Amino acid sequence: RMCSIQSGAVSLFELQAPVAQLRQAVRKAGPVVTDNGNFILDVHVGKIYDPPAVEQLFKMIPGVIEVGVFSGMADEAWFGNEDGTIACRIPKSEMKKLD
Repeated sequence: RMCSIQSGAVSLFELQAPVAQLRQAVRKAGPVVTDNGNFILDVHVGKIYDPPAVEQLFKMIPGVIEVGVFSGMADEAWFGNEDGTIACRIPKSEMKKLD
């Protein structure tokens, strides 16, 4: 478990204590190891209220090489659903630009 992380008096994400797990390999024994010999830690924080702040906060942790928040990298996101449908989400800030 990781400690509770807040920015001032404002919570950056839903969970008070993020839950971290070392990603385990599927076709071999042990953890997943990247091409550069690093491990992947999956950190569950619940709903993220301020993605850019969370991304920056995690990148400031010693030993963290990259994070999977990817804030500010796309204008829309496409999701494949279990029932075969596809959904597109556009941030409210981008929708205002389309008006």
